[in-house]
Amino acid sequence: MKTKFVMIFSLALALSATMGCGKKKALANPHEETPEVTMPAPEIDKLVIDENFVPPRENGRFEVESMMMEDNLLKLRVAFSGGCEEHFFNLHSNGMFAKSYPPQLTLFLEHIDNNDRCRAWIVKELVFDISDAEYPGTNEVVIRMNNTDKTARFKY
Repeated sequence: MKTKFVMIFSLALALSATMGCGKKKALANPHEETPEVTMPAPEIDKLVIDENFVPPRENGRFEVESMMMEDNLLKLRVAFSGGCEEHFFNLHSNGMFAKSYPPQLTLFLEHIDNNDRCRAWIVKELVFDISDAEYPGTNEVVIRMNNTDKTARFKY
């Protein structure tokens, strides 16, 4: 009985050791450094200005983590849950500037989540060319956006 127990235990131990370890890919040269992986630069999209734009009622949940200007490019870092479907973002404005100095323009970031119900937390960099948001007679516009209280100064 004791021998049978030892054999079963040994077999179970050998199986778990074999199954528990994944196959490791051997490097051609173990002293060689692995190359650095770089993420591709985000695609540059364009601000859509439409005086008849009305924000949609449903606008996939997301957070704007950061917002900054670099020349005429608005760079956003957004976070959202998903992971099972492709997500798209579009930037809209109705072109109505607030009467202030400098003028202010509210932009609407549309999030199309394709009904993604997965829960992975995804952070994505977005870049939009907002050169069409210039206000005549000034060299600066304050950019405001839905889903955040952050602002950015567009200087041109």
